[in-house]
Amino acid sequence: LLDEQEDCLPDPHGGPETIVEEKELTAILNRFLGELDELSCCVFLARYYYAKPLKAVAEQYDIPEGRVKYLLTKARKELRDRLTEEGITV
Repeated sequence: LLDEQEDCLPDPHGGPETIVEEKELTAILNRFLGELDELSCCVFLARYYYAKPLKAVAEQYDIPEGRVKYLLTKARKELRDRLTEEGITV
């Protein structure tokens, strides 16, 4: 699970500016989630906030596991791109 997140979130162990960056990151993440379609947002949160296994997410939303993987890959890429646009190095 952490490996999946590694390529789209900055290193959490930073210097003194970390607190400011965390607040900025939280705001960007909240905006990003608000812009996702409902299913993508729910799948993203189920996997990365609630740490549900892929199979459980697929069952919860009655979609194939492959679709869950696709939605997560797409959302991670979009998040990585958004963070890059905002000047946050991932």
